[in-house]
Amino acid sequence: MEQDDAKRRAEDQKPSLDMRSNKKEITGKCEICYANDARFICIKCGRKVCSSCYFNIIGLCQKCVSKDTVERWKGRAPDWEKVLGIEWVD
Repeated sequence: MEQDDAKRRAEDQKPSLDMRSNKKEITGKCEICYANDARFICIKCGRKVCSSCYFNIIGLCQKCVSKDTVERWKGRAPDWEKVLGIEWVD
């Protein structure tokens, strides 16, 4: 009986793969940087993280992505004028 209860609790704590249907409210600070408000839940480890510590395109936090990938993506802001071959109009 205790084993069933423990298994049920573990299932309840698993993050949902579809974050839109996840009813769990995200509150508190980011569990990685502790500076920003948490806005996402990592689909691998379940950490509550901010947008700076989360890779939205793959649904993983910085801790669950390889250091090499983090270094390549962090601070990388493409020059969209060059990429798209257009000029912004104000």
